[in-house]
Amino acid sequence: MTSPDGAPAPLPAPTPADRPRVRLGTGILVVSPESRLLIVQQERGGVVDWGPLGGGLEHGEGIEECAVREAHEESGLRVKLVRLLSVDEFWHRGQLEHVGFVFLAEPDPWPQNVSLPDLDGDTRFLDHRWIAKDEVQHFAVKDSWEFWARHWPLDVRETLFRSLDVES
Repeated sequence: MTSPDGAPAPLPAPTPADRPRVRLGTGILVVSPESRLLIVQQERGGVVDWGPLGGGLEHGEGIEECAVREAHEESGLRVKLVRLLSVDEFWHRGQLEHVGFVFLAEPDPWPQNVSLPDLDGDTRFLDHRWIAKDEVQHFAVKDSWEFWARHWPLDVRETLFRSLDVES
């Protein structure tokens, strides 16, 4: 499309209906000074599994604030973020639905006691473990897209960018 003088016409500004609605969240891989990863057993929608801490961004909150808050809400731990491990896009049927930021964190101070909430939204917290690298296969779901199941956090040197097709 061109303007009357032959120059390209500016594109119309997108409306809110044109913009994708994408949820943002964080995953927090808390590793102890002994290089053990904290995982929690959770039940959501009748499914029980093991995984890291994490959750969705709240209104007015930054990504790093979300990670620190979620770690505390779901474990009782105060943490220091060490670095960003991964940025993950979650696609479903050709639509981007969720972007997750996975952080490496360490408890600060150490030691601290893990204190799981009974319930957080629709998630029940059942148990926790501090696991070593060689124990991951005992807790991770086979063929999982979960970051901690595929990459030991301390081995990751550069931020990974992943695009994942998921069934919601």
